[in-house]
Amino acid sequence: MNVKKLFMILIIIPLALFVLSTIGLLIIYEMTTFDVKLDVNMFGQYLIKTEIYDNNNRQIENVSTYVEYTDYSKISKHAIMAFIAVEDKRFFKHSGIDYYGIMRAIINNLKHMSVREGGSTISQQLAKNTLLSNEKTLKRKFKEIKLAKLIEKNFTKHEILTMYLNVIYFGDSIYGITKAADSFFCKKPSELTIAEASMLAGIIKNPLKYSPLNDIDCANGRKNVVLKLLHNDGKITQNEFDEAKQFLNILNQSNNHISNESYIRAVLNEASILLNMSEREILSHGYIINTYLDKNLQQHAETTIRHSHFDVNNAKKSVIITDNKTSGIIAFHSQIKHSIFKFRRSPASILKPIIVYAPALDMGLIVPDTPVIDKPITINNYSPKNYNDYYIGQTNIRDSLRTSSNVVSVELLNQIGIDASKKYAEALGIKFNNDNGLSLALGAMTHGCTLVEIVESYMSIANAGLHSKASFIKSIKNKEGGIVYKANHFKNRVLSKGASYLLTDMLRDVAKTGTAKKLSSLNIDIASKTGTHGDNTGNSDAWNISYTASNTVCVWYGSKLINSKKMDSKITGGTFPTLLAMQICKMLPGGIKFEKPDEVIELDIDQFVTKKTMKIVKASYFTPQEYRKSALFIDKFKPNEVSNYFDDALQIGLKVEIIDYLKVIRFTTLPEFKYKLFRCHNNYDSLIYDSNGIGSCEAIDNFHDNGIIAYYVKVYDTNNIYIGSTPKIHILSF
Repeated sequence: MNVKKLFMILIIIPLALFVLSTIGLLIIYEMTTFDVKLDVNMFGQYLIKTEIYDNNNRQIENVSTYVEYTDYSKISKHAIMAFIAVEDKRFFKHSGIDYYGIMRAIINNLKHMSVREGGSTISQQLAKNTLLSNEKTLKRKFKEIKLAKLIEKNFTKHEILTMYLNVIYFGDSIYGITKAADSFFCKKPSELTIAEASMLAGIIKNPLKYSPLNDIDCANGRKNVVLKLLHNDGKITQNEFDEAKQFLNILNQSNNHISNESYIRAVLNEASILLNMSEREILSHGYIINTYLDKNLQQHAETTIRHSHFDVNNAKKSVIITDNKTSGIIAFHSQIKHSIFKFRRSPASILKPIIVYAPALDMGLIVPDTPVIDKPITINNYSPKNYNDYYIGQTNIRDSLRTSSNVVSVELLNQIGIDASKKYAEALGIKFNNDNGLSLALGAMTHGCTLVEIVESYMSIANAGLHSKASFIKSIKNKEGGIVYKANHFKNRVLSKGASYLLTDMLRDVAKTGTAKKLSSLNIDIASKTGTHGDNTGNSDAWNISYTASNTVCVWYGSKLINSKKMDSKITGGTFPTLLAMQICKMLPGGIKFEKPDEVIELDIDQFVTKKTMKIVKASYFTPQEYRKSALFIDKFKPNEVSNYFDDALQIGLKVEIIDYLKVIRFTTLPEFKYKLFRCHNNYDSLIYDSNGIGSCEAIDNFHDNGIIAYYVKVYDTNNIYIGSTPKIHILSF
């Protein structure tokens, strides 16, 4: 190959391609048009055009407060400096596009062979966040550039900063610096310190990663990056830098209560998921969103959760309520700002009914009266322990659930099989992430569950085993009135009616005499389960999930962050969460009972034999009343074997002979019983022999009287409980 050809390949062709591509881009840029008339009213509080309606088609008030607007003069100078330092250092020097910044970003990204910097200015971000969609196309990027220039021509730098800071997204449904300052620090924007302003500025790059709601350590690390930029630029002194570098925690305890705020946030979260759009786009598109909100119950939930009587140190609270018939979420209030669809916590023992008891009942492996042993166990080197290391020994499934036995749950999960149990739980609404150990029986999960998953799974039990998605939204219409989404609460059978009813019946006992017994004062038919997660430093999660035939209520208490200070170890699911649930449930409809399905039958079982043999058998005619128990079964899983234990006690071969005017009475005894031989004469009974089960017995009666006399034996167990009598043997006496 000659030098000329090599020159063409290495120099001319790449240069020609670059020129052509540049010309092409310029042509596309010039052809990029849009119709927009810039006005300050397009931004901030005027951005919201979407309307949200409750269950009675009444518009929910205070939607407009979802984005709050603050003037430039009322924003801390620290915040302005911090955002400029990290987002657009040359903000006051460019006219919307920072070409120097773009080149610097390209060089740094090439140097590190990764995208570490972006070239977007604050003006570009404002255009993108308020006037454009999230599509990632060249045309949209050119629109962003043109709009940024147009914004710079129409507004002052202070106006641009003000608009930007009022619409920027901080994660967890928090828009604008006003909401962010209040949500994280309980402050107004004017009150932000250098450290607080730097933490807020640090969030913008990646709210999911840098929000202090998600990871306070990561947020502090990012805050210090912003502080270093400020210090290097000479915006803060060394002393200010050293002081602001100290670990900063968030308060997240705002007293600026806005009615329905939690519910509105959840609605926008769900709409964003359903329509695959950002919440900002949802707010600005003029949608009409119809929800299941019950305003009276919502107000009751908000008032209750905010009452100081239910406050616990180091704890946040959340309450969610569903209508079982519609599967709609009719009330929701939370003291945390996380998306309810993303905020995951350890479910602890409230997962037991879903992953252990429901599958085992549906498969016919257990019934409420199945005998079990509650004692320390080890399975595959795993040794679960009960709460406070307390074990009750021989018991049954009903009582093991009532007392929330850990070891019984683990044994059951091992018997069912983890994969089979997970399939049931997933069909009921629970999501897993590489969770495959026996500790699942105790609610040990990699990422935990959301409140929606928990309430949805229990709502399925309340709905007789039919699962459907729990949701806030009924329908979404566009501004022209066309339906873009409509909820389809198709109910899919996961559990049999019988299994669901048996589980509900056991959870009724939890609400009466078990860990949720504080609910026993309610005059309604209610089932419940509690759960607590913690360690020797305190408890991080405490739950109560309760349901009636018409509604399901989930209450969560917990420390906000994984590394936050925990609640006292005395705060368990059976304490404050159950008290709060009780107060909420007072507003629920009363008088509605759980309906027993036809496939559930009642049979008398022999408790004595069950305890003795660890096997369920039906009571026989001779089973004493004291040992009879009415038990519930799914018809196809009912026991067929009838107890013969007490029948055998009466099969003693009673015989009477007369030898030399003496009456010789013989019979055979069993060691577990007591036998008393009686003579009956002239309707008068006399005890003539008392045996404690010593084998063959022979009694001699020298009673003489003309006429008919009779002999019979009464049988008792070792607890002196009367079992029955043998038939009388009559003889002629002389």
